[in-house]
Amino acid sequence: MKHFPFFKKKHIEEESRKIRANDPESNALNNFAGNEVSTARYNLATFLPKNLFEQFHRLANAYFLFLVCLQLIPQISSLPPYTTIVPLCFVLILTAIKDAVDDFGRHKSDKEVNNRETQVIYQNDIVYRKWKEIQVGDMIQLSNDEFVTADIFIISTSEPNGLCYIETAELDGETNLKARQSLEETQGIGDDVDDLSNFNGEIECEPANNNLNKFQGNLTWNNKTYPLKNENVLLRGTRLRNTQWVVGIVCYAGSDTKLMKNTNKPSFKRSHIDRLLDKIIIGILIFLVLLCATMSICCIFWESNVGYYFRSYLPWESYISNNKTKGSIQLGLLVFLSYVITLSAVVPISLYVSIEFVRLLQSKWIDWDINMYYEPNNVPAHVKTTTLNEELGQIQYIFSDKTGTLTQNIMTFKKCSIQGKLYGYVMDNNGNEIQDPNKLESIELNDQDKDFVWYDKTLLDDIEKDDENVHKFFTLLSLCHTVMPEKRDGKIFYQAQSPDENALVSAARSFGFAFQNRTQSSITIKIKDKEETYNLLNILDFTNERQRMSVIVEKDNVIYLYCKGGDTKIKERLNDSQKDIMKQTDEHLNNFANESLRTLCLAWKQLDKSQYDQWATKLNTAKVRSKLPRTRTRTLNPNPNPKPEPEPVPEPEPEPEPELYTSMEERDEKVAEMYEEIEQDLILLGATAIEDKLQDGVPQCIERLTRAGIKIWVLTGDKIETAYNIGLSCRLLTNEMEIKTIEENDEESVKAKLEDIRNSMIEKIEYLFNVNIDDRDKRLDWNQWNIDVLNFDKHRKKSSNDDIKIRSTKSVRFTTDDKSINEDDDDIHREPFEGFAILITGQALIHALSSDLCMKFLELATMCKAVICCRVTPMQKAQVVELVMKHENKITLAIGDGANDVSMIQKAHIGIGISGQEGRQAVLASDFSFGQFRYLERLLLIHGRLSYVRVSKFLRYFFYKNFAYTFCHFWFAFFSAYSAQSLYDPMFGALYNSLFSTFPIIILSIFDRDVNDYYSLNKPYLYTPGQTNRFFNKKILLKSIVHGILSSLVIYFISYLSLSHKTINGRIAEIDLQSFGFLIGTIIIIVVNLENALEIWYWTSYYHISLWLTIFIYFIFHLTLYSSFMIKIFKQNYTYVGVAKFILLDSNFWFILLLSSVTLLLPRFFNEFYRMRFNPNETDKARLNEKYRYEEKSAFIQHINVQKNILRKRLPRSSYAFAQQEGWGQLITSGKMKVQQIAFPRTSQDNNILLRKSRLSHHHHHNLTGTI
Repeated sequence: MKHFPFFKKKHIEEESRKIRANDPESNALNNFAGNEVSTARYNLATFLPKNLFEQFHRLANAYFLFLVCLQLIPQISSLPPYTTIVPLCFVLILTAIKDAVDDFGRHKSDKEVNNRETQVIYQNDIVYRKWKEIQVGDMIQLSNDEFVTADIFIISTSEPNGLCYIETAELDGETNLKARQSLEETQGIGDDVDDLSNFNGEIECEPANNNLNKFQGNLTWNNKTYPLKNENVLLRGTRLRNTQWVVGIVCYAGSDTKLMKNTNKPSFKRSHIDRLLDKIIIGILIFLVLLCATMSICCIFWESNVGYYFRSYLPWESYISNNKTKGSIQLGLLVFLSYVITLSAVVPISLYVSIEFVRLLQSKWIDWDINMYYEPNNVPAHVKTTTLNEELGQIQYIFSDKTGTLTQNIMTFKKCSIQGKLYGYVMDNNGNEIQDPNKLESIELNDQDKDFVWYDKTLLDDIEKDDENVHKFFTLLSLCHTVMPEKRDGKIFYQAQSPDENALVSAARSFGFAFQNRTQSSITIKIKDKEETYNLLNILDFTNERQRMSVIVEKDNVIYLYCKGGDTKIKERLNDSQKDIMKQTDEHLNNFANESLRTLCLAWKQLDKSQYDQWATKLNTAKVRSKLPRTRTRTLNPNPNPKPEPEPVPEPEPEPEPELYTSMEERDEKVAEMYEEIEQDLILLGATAIEDKLQDGVPQCIERLTRAGIKIWVLTGDKIETAYNIGLSCRLLTNEMEIKTIEENDEESVKAKLEDIRNSMIEKIEYLFNVNIDDRDKRLDWNQWNIDVLNFDKHRKKSSNDDIKIRSTKSVRFTTDDKSINEDDDDIHREPFEGFAILITGQALIHALSSDLCMKFLELATMCKAVICCRVTPMQKAQVVELVMKHENKITLAIGDGANDVSMIQKAHIGIGISGQEGRQAVLASDFSFGQFRYLERLLLIHGRLSYVRVSKFLRYFFYKNFAYTFCHFWFAFFSAYSAQSLYDPMFGALYNSLFSTFPIIILSIFDRDVNDYYSLNKPYLYTPGQTNRFFNKKILLKSIVHGILSSLVIYFISYLSLSHKTINGRIAEIDLQSFGFLIGTIIIIVVNLENALEIWYWTSYYHISLWLTIFIYFIFHLTLYSSFMIKIFKQNYTYVGVAKFILLDSNFWFILLLSSVTLLLPRFFNEFYRMRFNPNETDKARLNEKYRYEEKSAFIQHINVQKNILRKRLPRSSYAFAQQEGWGQLITSGKMKVQQIAFPRTSQDNNILLRKSRLSHHHHHNLTGTI
C-alpha cells in the first residue's frame, strides 16, 4: 500500500500523544507515523498521470490540449494534428524531464536516508535497524557524529550532568554547536542495557507540530511526574557532536518529526509581470473568440449567397443540412471551430518555457557577479527563486531590518553609566569630549581580548578602589547571560548566541570580572584572579514579549536576582526609590542613543530566603502541574453507564491543590506570571552602551536607492532616539526633512497625533508648492498635484518675500525631557525641504495598524520619503509589509539577516536574506541572498533593472511576432471564402515559435543592455521606468499587437498585389497556394527577426550568430524539406516539392521581400532616429553620454573625491537593543553550551573605487563586471 499512493491512511488529528517506553504493542494501537520518509512527488505508477495533471493545470497547456482535440476532427481542421501536438509535446516532455530528474534525486536521497542504520535497545540487547523500521516508543542509542534518527527524548548521555552537543545545520542552517541535556532523574541509568530495557516511563507530550524551538510534555516514572522541555529533546536532522553516546526514546517519527513538518514549500511567489501575463492571455483568448465569431458570421453570409452552390465539393457536405439557411448556419459553426485552430497561434505555446529559460540564465548573472561576492565570509550572491528577476526592477518599497542588515552586528563595549556616573568619555582641557581615536591613548586590559580598546582611566581607578556599585555592575555582566565557555589551548573562548552578549561578557572579563565556567547548577567567575562560584538557582529566560532576562544565584547563603533588558522594561520594574537615579540614567541613555550606541539597563535585588522558597515552589508547580487533554482514542474497559452525580465539570475549585490547566500555552502563561512576580522592586545599577558600526557602503546605497524612487522603511527593535541617529548616519534621514514622531500609547492619542501630522503636512504642501487643497478629507497623494516626490525643488514656489526666515537645520532635534523631535511651531515654512519622514514606536504601531487607523497611518506613511518603526516585534514587521502590499498595490522588498526577519521576508513580494552573524534562517527563507546590504544597489539598479527591460522586450516581441504570423491567416480568409484554409505549410507553423523566431530574442533577453554598470549606479533615475511599468503594460502590449497586425497587413497585401499583377506572355500569372504561403512565411521570418534586431542596444557575437543562423537554418530547412527527395517519404500526399527553389529563384520574391522590409522597417528606423535626436528620454541620454563620454570622466573624478571625503568622516555609531534567542536560558539551568568558534569578519574597505578606476581605464571596451 505504501508504494501505491492511491490509497492513503486516514489521518487522525491528535490532541496529545501518550508514549510508553519499551512497549511496542501499546504504542502500535495509536497508529503513530512510521519513520520512513518520502520527499518525492511521484513514483513509477503515478509519474505520468500526476505530472500531466499538474502541467495541464496551466491555462496555456489546457488550451492547446483542447486544440489538439479539435484537430483530430477532420471535418473542422484544415491543419494536421501534429502542428499542435509537436510543440505541445515538446513543452510537456521538456517539463516532464526536468520534473523527473528533480524527483529522481529526491528518491535517491530518500532511499539513502531510510536505509541508514541505528542501534536499538530491544529485549536486553542492542540490535541494528534501518531508519525506516524505527517506531515511536523505541529506545535508540546514538554515537558521536551520527545523525539523529527521529525526534527523541533524551534518557541519558555520556557527558557529565547529562549534557550532549548537537549541530543543527540541516534544521536552521546554523553551524554553532548547541547543548541539550537529559533529566537529572534519568541520567543515572547511564548506558546499562538491562536498566534501559526495564525502563517503563510514560511520556505525554504535545501533538506533532512544526515549532523547532518548543517541546512540552511530562514524563511519569516511578510514580513521579517530571516536566519536559525543548532542551530534553533531540530533533531529527541534527547531528551528535563531541558526545560519545546518547540514549533516547522516539517521540515523533517520519512525517511527524519537526524536520518533516517544516519541509512544506513556502508560498509560491509570482512576479507582477506573470500576474499581468495571465490576464493578457485571458484577454487574447477572448479576442480570439471574437475573431473566430467574425469569420463564422462572414462564412454564413457568404455561404448563403455564393457557397451554397459549391457545397457538394466540400468534405463535410454529407454532415450538414441541404437547407440553404440551416446548412449555412451549421457550416458557420464548423468554421468557427476551424478558425479556433487556424488562429490559435495568437497564444504562443512556447512562451512559458522560453521565459523560464530566459529567467534562469538571467539569474546566473547575479550568481556570477564578482562585485556581489563578500570575500571575508566567503559569501557569494545567490538566487533561490528565478521567477522574480524582473520584479527586482520594479521595487517601490524596501522594508529593512537594522541590526546586522544596515549595521555590522559586531558589537564593541564603548561606554556605560553606573549609578548615575558616566564612563567611557575622555575630555580635553576645555571639557569637550575627544572623539578622534588618534588623539587618545588606549589602555591594555586583557591579552585575550586584544581588539577591545578602552580610553577612560576613571573606570579602572574605581575598579581598583573596589567601588561597590562598579563591582556589582560587572558582576552582573559576568553572571547574567547564556554564554558558553570553551577552553582551547589553555584559553577560554566565549560562544554566545548574539554578538551583544559576547561583547558584554568579554568586556566584563577585560575589566577583571571573567566568566570561567558553568554547570547545570553553578556558575564560576574570576574577580582579580580570585574564583567565586555561585549556585545557579534559576534562569528567567528571554522572550520577545519580556525583552529581558534574569538569573537568580546564591552565594554565601545570600540570594541575588540580576536582571538586564530594555530601558522601558527595566524602568517599569524598579523600586519607587529609584526615580532619581533613573532620571539621571535616562539622560545618559539619550546621550548614548544620540551617538547611535545600543543601550541596555541593568538592575538587581536581594531576595529573602523564605520569599524565594515560596516563589520557587510555585514556579515548579507551574511547570509540572499541567494536565494535557487526552487523545480521542479507545479506552480499555469503559464504563457505559456513568453516574450523573460525580460529573467532572461541576466539581468545586480545588482549594489546597494548585490549578490544573489544560494546555501547554496556559503553562507558559503561568510560568511568565511567576517571572513577572519576582522581577519587581529592582534596584537600578546602570546602563551599557555598545557600538555597532554601519556596514561599508550603506549610506551611499540608501542614497542611490532613494534617488531611484524607492521608499525605504526601517523596522527595528531600537528606541526612537537611536533609530533617529541611525537614520541620519545612513542618510535615510536628513536635517532638511520634516520629521514627525508618533510615540503615543493609546488609540485615541495615536488617532489625534495622526490627524495633527496630516494637517501639518497639508499646510506645508500648500505653502511650498502653491497648491490649494480644497477637499481635506480626500486622501493625500503627491500625484494629484503632479509633484515628483524625488525632486521637490522642481515644484517649489518661488517666493518673492525676502523676509522669509530660513531656519537652521539644527531646528530638528531630540530633547531629553520628552524624548521626541521638537520643531518650532511657527516654522512650518522652513527651507530647504526634502520631504517628510515618520518615526513611530512599536506601542503606537499596535494602534496604528488597527482596522480603524491603519488607512490613516498608511496615507501619511506613503507621503513620506522615509519611515522608521522602532521597538517592533517580528509579527509587526510582517503586518507593516502586508499593509502596504494589500492597500497600495506596490512591489515590496524585505531584507534582513535574522530569524526575527523571516516573517516579513516571506510576506513581501521579494525577500532578501543577508548571511550575517545571526545564523541562516533569513537566508533559508529568502528569494535572494548575499553578504552585505550595499550589494542591494547592484541587485536592483543593475540586475533588476536590466532583467525588467529584457523581459519586457521579450514579451513585446513574442506577441508582436505571433500576431504578425497569425493575422496573415485572417487576411487570407477574405480571399478563401472564409473556409479556415491554412495559408502556411503545417511544418512551418509547428516550428515557427520554437525554431525560426525564438533564438535571437532569447539571446537579446540574456545579453542586451542599455548602459554599463557605472551609469546604472550613478543615474538611479534609469530605474523608474520599471516602477511605472513603462516598458510592459496593457497599453504597450496593445501597441505590439497592433504593430503585428499592421505588419501582417503590409506583408500580405504587398505580396498579394504584386503577384496579382504578374504577367507571363501578356497573361496574368497564377500562383499556387503552397508557393504563396511559403513566400508570405519567408517574408515574415525575415521581417520579424530584423524587427528584433532594431530592439537591441548592445550587439554581441552571440546575437549575430543567433540572428543569421536562424535565417540560414530556415532556408536550409525548407530547401531540404521541399526537395524532390522528400516525395519518396511523403508519397502522393506531399504537395510542396520544389516550392522553395521556385520562389527563391523568382526575382519577384526578392522585390517583394525588399519592398515589404523597407515599408515596415524604414519608418521604425526613422522614428527611432527622430526620437533619439530630438526627443530623447532619460535612457537615451544616458546611452549617448556613455557612447561619447560627455560627462563620465568628470563625474567619475567627482565621485572619487566624494568617496574619499566620506571615508575620512567619522560616521555616527549604531545603536544597541537587547538581542537574544528565546528559550536559551532554560537549558543553562541544568547544563552548559559549547559552540564552535565563530570567525567574526573584520570590516572591509569598499573596493568599488579601485574597481571603478580599473573599469574607467578600459571603458572604451564597454566591459561590464558581473553583468552584461
